[in-house]
Amino acid sequence: SSTEETIEVTSKALTQNGLDLILSQADKQAEAITNQIENAQFVAQTFANDIAHLSDSPVLSALSDKEKRDYLTDKLLGLFKGYPDYLGMMLPLEPNVIGDDSGFTFTDGGENELDGHISSGQFVPYWYEENGQYILDKVSSVVDPAKNAYYTCPKNRSAPCLIDPDKFDLGGVTYLLTTVSVPILKEGSFLGVVGVDFSANFVQQLVEQSDTQLYGGKGAVYLVSSDANIIAYSENASMAGQALSQAN
Repeated sequence: SSTEETIEVTSKALTQNGLDLILSQADKQAEAITNQIENAQFVAQTFANDIAHLSDSPVLSALSDKEKRDYLTDKLLGLFKGYPDYLGMMLPLEPNVIGDDSGFTFTDGGENELDGHISSGQFVPYWYEENGQYILDKVSSVVDPAKNAYYTCPKNRSAPCLIDPDKFDLGGVTYLLTTVSVPILKEGSFLGVVGVDFSANFVQQLVEQSDTQLYGGKGAVYLVSSDANIIAYSENASMAGQALSQAN
C-alpha cells in the first residue's frame, strides 16, 4: 500500500540521515585528533633530525662523555619547556651511542644512581613536569619487551609510531597518556628515539560531544584502537584502556 511504501521510504531516509550525521561527526573528531598527533610528530621528528646531526658533529666531539650526556639532557629540557601542554619528553638512545656506557653503570637504588640512565649505563633521559617543577627521570622500561613498544616500534619500522593510550597518574590527576615516538636515524643506522607524551583526555571530551550531538545523547560512542582497546567511551570514561570485549 502507499502507506507502507511511505513508511519504508521514511525509514530508509532516517537511516541514511543518521549514517550521514555519524560520518560527519566522525570526520570532524578524526581531524581534531589527527592535528594533535601530527603536531607532536613534527616536534619529535625535528628534534630527532637535530640529534642525528649532532651525533658526529664537532659540538659533541669536543666534549667528554659526561658533558655530551649533560648537553643532550639540557637540550631535551629546553625543548620540553617550549611545549607546556605535553606531559613528558624522552630521548632513549642505543647503548654506547654517546660514549662508553660502562663509565655510567650503577646499582639500582644505590647512592651512585644516575638520573637519565639505567643501571647498565645506557642513556635514556625523560623529562616531565609536576607541580610546577621539571623532573629528570629515566625511561627504565626501555629494556622491558612488554612495555617498550614506544622504542621497538620505531626501531623496527624505521618510521614514527603512535602508541595506544594508557592511564597515567601525575600530580593527583589521571591522564589518558599516549606517545608519539620517532626514530633517530643517521645514514640508515638507528641511534635511538625521541618520544613525546601528551594527554589524550581531549579525545574523551570529543567523544562525549559527539554523543550529545547525535540524537541528543540517546546513543553511545566508542573510540577503539586497532587492537580493540577502548580509547574513549561516551558513557563511561573509566573504561579507557580496557578491552572492547569488556564493555556492556
